[in-house]
Amino acid sequence: MGSFNRKRVNDEDEILPIGRRKLRPEPKPERKGYVGRFPAQADGRPALGFATLSHNNLKTWTQVARAQGHNTRKIEAPNARKDAPEPIELLASATGSYVDRVKGVLQDHKVATKVRRNAGAIASEDVYSASPEYWNRAGDWKSKPTSEILADPVVQAALALARKKHGKRLISVTLHLDEESPHVHVVAVPLVQREHAVRGRLPKHCARDEAGKPIDVRPKVLKWSLDPSSIRGRSKQLEANHDEWAAACEKLGLVRGLKGSEMSEGERRARRNRQTGRASMAEKSARERRESLGAEAEADRERARRLVEEATEKEAAAETAKAEAELLKLSQEGRERELLDLIGVAETERVAAAAERKKAAERTQRLSQQIEVLAMVLDPSAPMEAVVQKGQLLVRGSTPEELALLHSLPPALNGSVDRFFRLAASISDQVAELNSGRAQLERDRAQLKADQELYEKASDAIMNNLDRAREFLAAWTGLPEQARTPDVNAAMQAGYALVQQRGAKAAVGR
Repeated sequence: MGSFNRKRVNDEDEILPIGRRKLRPEPKPERKGYVGRFPAQADGRPALGFATLSHNNLKTWTQVARAQGHNTRKIEAPNARKDAPEPIELLASATGSYVDRVKGVLQDHKVATKVRRNAGAIASEDVYSASPEYWNRAGDWKSKPTSEILADPVVQAALALARKKHGKRLISVTLHLDEESPHVHVVAVPLVQREHAVRGRLPKHCARDEAGKPIDVRPKVLKWSLDPSSIRGRSKQLEANHDEWAAACEKLGLVRGLKGSEMSEGERRARRNRQTGRASMAEKSARERRESLGAEAEADRERARRLVEEATEKEAAAETAKAEAELLKLSQEGRERELLDLIGVAETERVAAAAERKKAAERTQRLSQQIEVLAMVLDPSAPMEAVVQKGQLLVRGSTPEELALLHSLPPALNGSVDRFFRLAASISDQVAELNSGRAQLERDRAQLKADQELYEKASDAIMNNLDRAREFLAAWTGLPEQARTPDVNAAMQAGYALVQQRGAKAAVGR
């Protein structure tokens, strides 16, 4: 392929149209060794198709980003089928954006990421494929499963060649299955390692040649630099790239097309016309697609306008309903405010009445407590006792709170209570004396009763002893004389006499 002025139209034909002119009929040269329109293979068998290759240089970061959008179909392609599979990334290590990957490769090779305008290209893109005859050799390739296309030798050869040529400088390898033929996009960074002179001035005293020019004897430095022209910047280099791809596909039954240097002027003109026609057809298809999209966009805008009008009408109706609701709410709020004022007045009166009721309840409770204390004072069984000492009323056994309740009686009751307590105190003293005498009498009676019980117990004991002594005497008397001891007999007689004497006294005491 020659170095023509190029512009991306699609992935298989990127040649810029050369004016609008009537296409000349293609010449049909007769060439030796051809079988149909393909050259014969090395063994003489007919070829399965051409090994195709196209190129593109990405000169700015924007073009790099657009290339990723095109390859991943984030940017719509006019000639791409909607029902086709998504693009497949064949490079497992490809993560992140193209821009970040390219900058990472440049940094790994110690190349500045701020690229000069005259650098030629930041990245290069190659599209590897084969002519449609190869893909359709066993029927329409679009009906085949994706796994079969992915395992096709042409796809694997493109991946292997990309890894061999670019190595770590490889950015992406993407398989497209949504156009006329399957093809592989290879994006790489065109870095070249070569010797560079050490930067800086030469020493003043250095060797010179015969012309008097200084000789730089400093050692060269190996550095990486962007240089796409050394890879494919000229016709011979482009032909070498095509030869390399054709050699990789030779064992697959694919052959290389004619080189530009081997074609006649008529053949080159026919190829340009054919490419121009393809580009014109692609432009026409893209233009029709744009017009169709424009009509669809206009219809969408019309629908959106109608929806906006309907939404505006609904919004106006909603605003009207909202305003009416606000007016109704305001009127209700006015009535509610009047009710609230009335409720406030009633609440104030209720609070005042509650306060009065609380005070009355407190007074009632205090009077009840005072009456309870009076009842406790008047209750004889209560621990409190009212006494009058030195003209003052004292309540024994009362707490300070209870005494305060007694002293805080109403004035109408205070004098009567005082006189009552004084009379009660005198009566209480007399009752105390009577109770004291009664208590002494009860104590004497209890002592007498205790003595009587003691005497009865002693008498019962003596009588019991006398009965036992009688029984013993009877038993003793029944013994023979020789079995008795005189001393024991005398003691028994004396004891019996004593018991009888005590028993007689006890009987007299009863």
